[in-house]
Amino acid sequence: MKSPLFAWVVCALALASCSDQEGGQAAAGDSPAPSSLTAGEAAPMAGGCVDSEESVCDSQATAPSDGTDAAAAAAPAAGDPAPPPADETAYGAPLTLDTITPIADLVADWEKYEGRKVQVRGTVVAVCEHRGCWMDIAGGEDYQKVRFKVNDGEMVFPITAKGATATAEGVVTKIVVPVERLREVYAARAEAAGEEFDPASITEPQVIWQIQGTGARIGL
Repeated sequence: MKSPLFAWVVCALALASCSDQEGGQAAAGDSPAPSSLTAGEAAPMAGGCVDSEESVCDSQATAPSDGTDAAAAAAPAAGDPAPPPADETAYGAPLTLDTITPIADLVADWEKYEGRKVQVRGTVVAVCEHRGCWMDIAGGEDYQKVRFKVNDGEMVFPITAKGATATAEGVVTKIVVPVERLREVYAARAEAAGEEFDPASITEPQVIWQIQGTGARIGL
């Protein structure tokens, strides 16, 4: 279970970022110590809007771009893609991979998959309520989930997707939240709680993991 401090920091990070940008990413850990978190556990530090205690979105903290549109890069080189099954709705580029990577494998070793395109399948447990720019997809084990993030407007996932099965493809991406941003977040938390905060207590950046999406199918 996440601690109340975890939820507070998530909201504080997201709401603070909303005043500057209309996008956001995911949430901070419940202490300055963790250095590696999933996007569902650590991201409005990069800038964001918030739906709930653990649901934050981000239009800025997306994967670094080499000038190639992600959705276009994922499309087949030739031929017309097969339409999705009648009981599924397609978003973005057609799915191209033949192998599904278990979410448990990603969570166990994010570094192994960094920069690689993967396909995952699971239950949608959360959706961005502001722009539909991300969804959290859960695996078979408790607390195993990944954040599937797209640029605003590139794909829009409906709130009704929660509880549905999603198959999604994208590139595993690492985002590093700098020490300065972490200090801002914890300083805001301390000020709101009337507590003292020593910026020197945070000495390391935090890492956020997510899948930068290219395409998805959802069984609505």
